[in-house]
Amino acid sequence: MYPKLASDSSSLILLVKSGTIQYVLKKNVIAIPKSVYEEAVVKGKLKGFEDSYIIEGYVQNSKIKIAESKDKTKDWVEKLCNLHLGERDVIALAIEKKLKVLCDDKKGRNACEVFKLETVTVLNVLNNLFEEKKLSKNKALSILSKLENYGWYKKSLIEYVRNKIKGD
Repeated sequence: MYPKLASDSSSLILLVKSGTIQYVLKKNVIAIPKSVYEEAVVKGKLKGFEDSYIIEGYVQNSKIKIAESKDKTKDWVEKLCNLHLGERDVIALAIEKKLKVLCDDKKGRNACEVFKLETVTVLNVLNNLFEEKKLSKNKALSILSKLENYGWYKKSLIEYVRNKIKGD
C-alpha cells in the first residue's frame, strides 16, 4: 500500500497518544521524512516516551514509511515559509509525492495553503472516524478527552467537536 498521507511529528504523536493511530493505519500508510522519525522516535526514545516505541514498531511493520524529498524542494519550501525542520520536510514530501498533510500546527497548515496542499488535523481524523461509524460515541468522546489533555487545541474547538459527536 502506498502512502496517501504525510505527517509531522506532533500529529503523529497525538495519533498514538490518543489511541487513534490503529484506526488510521487500517486502510492507510503514513509517510514521514527522516527528520520526523528523528524527532518522534530517536529523540523520543532518549526521553523515554512510550509513543516513540509504538511509532518505531509501525515503521518496522511498514505501516509508517520513511520517505525523503529532494533538497531543492526542501530549500524552496524553506525560502517561502519559515518552518521547523519537520514541517518543512513534510510539506516538501507532500508536494513531491502528492500527499495529504496531517498537521495540527497553524503555521504548518498555513504553509500547506500556500502550496495548495490538502490538510487534515487529528481532530478531523477523529470526527471522520466517528461519522464513518468506525468509532462509537463513547470511544470518540474518550479519544477527544485524550486529545484535549495532550494537544494544544483551543477549548472552543474541543467543545465544537464534542458537541458534534454528542449530536448537540
